[in-house]
Amino acid sequence: MYIRGNVKDTQGTPLLAVAVFESNATGQLTAAQNGTITDNEGNFGFRVIDKQSITFRHLGYKTLTFPIAGDYYIIELQKDSFNLPPVTIRPERFNIFPWLFFTVIGILSMRKK
Repeated sequence: MYIRGNVKDTQGTPLLAVAVFESNATGQLTAAQNGTITDNEGNFGFRVIDKQSITFRHLGYKTLTFPIAGDYYIIELQKDSFNLPPVTIRPERFNIFPWLFFTVIGILSMRKK
């Protein structure tokens, strides 16, 4: 069976490079390891083997998995709000001696010429 379709976000914008693959009911890749990614216009198409479920994954969007029930799909992915902890950047001690040494050597060698 060949399935195809289109993937967009909630505002109707086509999504590029969404992973679309055949999966089991829990969204795990099946033994067939069958899938594709969407093109610039959000279109996809591939041949399914196990005919179990289909999963859509894209960074920043919620994963969507459902049973295969037809051959054409129009998919709308919802944004996923990440609850990432804040990142603290600490400046480390910078050893200036090697930089200064090679800069002075470079300037002196230019003066000799």
